[in-house]
Amino acid sequence: MANDIRDAFDHIKADEHLIESTKQFITENNQKKKRTRFQKTFAAACAALLLAIGITGYSWTKTPVSYISIDVNPSIELSLNRFGRVVSATAFNAEGRKILETLSLKGKRDTTAVHEIIENETMQTFLSDEAELVLTVAEEKTQRGLNRRMKACSNHLSHECQHIRADIEIVEDAHSYGLSFGKYYAYLQLSQYDSGVTPEDCKHMDISTIHELTCEHEQNETTDGENAPSKETRCHHHDKKHNQSHKQ
Repeated sequence: MANDIRDAFDHIKADEHLIESTKQFITENNQKKKRTRFQKTFAAACAALLLAIGITGYSWTKTPVSYISIDVNPSIELSLNRFGRVVSATAFNAEGRKILETLSLKGKRDTTAVHEIIENETMQTFLSDEAELVLTVAEEKTQRGLNRRMKACSNHLSHECQHIRADIEIVEDAHSYGLSFGKYYAYLQLSQYDSGVTPEDCKHMDISTIHELTCEHEQNETTDGENAPSKETRCHHHDKKHNQSHKQ
């Protein structure tokens, strides 16, 4: 382009100084336009990159990758992002909804949210000596630490607590039946003994009742144990009551 400009001026008869200054002006003007186009392109690319980073960051903070189910009679489930912060809190029965109405858990750390739920005044009314409190954890394979934190957390709660780890694959199925995945996991253990029990049946039971039924079946099992449920679900509630009656 610059050479074409110079060739065009070679055929013009005018003051040499005027010709050179005009050539220089046009050349500089073209270079300025190129720089402006580059700057605009660079700015647009930067804006697109920042937008992509922003969208990715937003997705990371809003996408659940792990879950905590808190079941007594109230049944509550926390969805957590990869930073261990609460994305949402869901109640699966009226008792759970009553508790969540008094709490603001979104954005809080997992351990903080669990403590606030358990120590809630309404929740405490359900935590009698006979009530079983179960924390069930499910997390993606890429996540590490939640199970360990919840195990430690269960040891420092004001009420004795059973801690269970479940596969994250059952979460979607649990929700399709209107159950927390913790209660659904308990149903799966019971259904290995009683094929007639349904998720709907378990929806109206507290977690203690489901575990008691499982324990009764387990104790009456006369086979070599091939059909027994996972040892993760132990007869915690039954053993506690048995020990108390034995002491008496």
